[in-house]
Amino acid sequence: MANTKKITNFEFHLQNIKKLDDEWRFLKKIPTFPFGDPRYYYSRDDNSGWWMAIKQTAFRGYISAYLSILGKEKDRKLYFIDPLSSYGMVRVTKNYGKDKFTFPGTSINAALISNQKKKGFDGFYINDLDLFTRNILSERILSIKTHYNNKAEINIDISNNKIDSNNWLINIMRCINEENSFYHCLIIIDNQAMNIYYDTIQKIREISEYCDVIITFQDANIARAIPSGSPKIERFFGCEIPPNTKNLRNVLCDKYCDQLSKVNLPKIERMKVASETGYFYTLLFCCRQKASGEWFKIIRYYNDERFKNFTDREQKRMWDIRKGKQLSLTHDWN
Repeated sequence: MANTKKITNFEFHLQNIKKLDDEWRFLKKIPTFPFGDPRYYYSRDDNSGWWMAIKQTAFRGYISAYLSILGKEKDRKLYFIDPLSSYGMVRVTKNYGKDKFTFPGTSINAALISNQKKKGFDGFYINDLDLFTRNILSERILSIKTHYNNKAEINIDISNNKIDSNNWLINIMRCINEENSFYHCLIIIDNQAMNIYYDTIQKIREISEYCDVIITFQDANIARAIPSGSPKIERFFGCEIPPNTKNLRNVLCDKYCDQLSKVNLPKIERMKVASETGYFYTLLFCCRQKASGEWFKIIRYYNDERFKNFTDREQKRMWDIRKGKQLSLTHDWN
């Protein structure tokens, strides 16, 4: 991280979009990697969703730091868990679909970075509610494993059942805890529709405190859902949220973080992922009180220096520079 401080913000962001693009180009060289038709990618409407590249850059930096620090103890087993994975690949477009940016999603980024480290994850536990999606994702993850001749365990259930991610997550943590005495887990919950409930997080914390949890808190979507008074809201927060509650100055996110502190996740670094019209969601990087959390430094660094004024608008322009359609950014970055 010390070396990255020597480059300008422009260079930093250009490097990161190049890394995502290079990973896509690398995957294209794996003969068995299934690309499929455009439906096999997580995507949004044209000109939307470009903030997802910002999120993946943050995840990649965190995963890399996490493995570098915790991987120093050779006897410790490290597990990656993603209960809401989707296809593992993302595609965003602009200019009426003429410009396409394809890059790895959370689980595939974790697999790629793991294979680039001296010690990576010993096992991957990945789920999605949809069976077809799990099949595509399983083929993709296994093709990476085969390419690297990696011994990490890949656990993706491709049975004919719909698998509720809440029950799945609890059962996975029980299994890991019973089979290991010295381990740590990184759980990434891309909770776009409030699908992982508070009592699920509470139960996995009761099973084991040795896990970091990253949660996508959808500020805008949750604020819009509050007036409905849906029971799902109470299940997500683990407490009653009055329908007239406003999301002023992050009230809802503050409340959720307070709830997480009750299950021994009091150390939380927040990272806002912004669209040009305003903040879209907050990434919550959480760990237990007694953990050193050295790997949190990368998120503080991103917040303080790199992503403070960076939105999806700049991300689109960086893509144009990467593709040679624009030479530079007019911005006050150093």
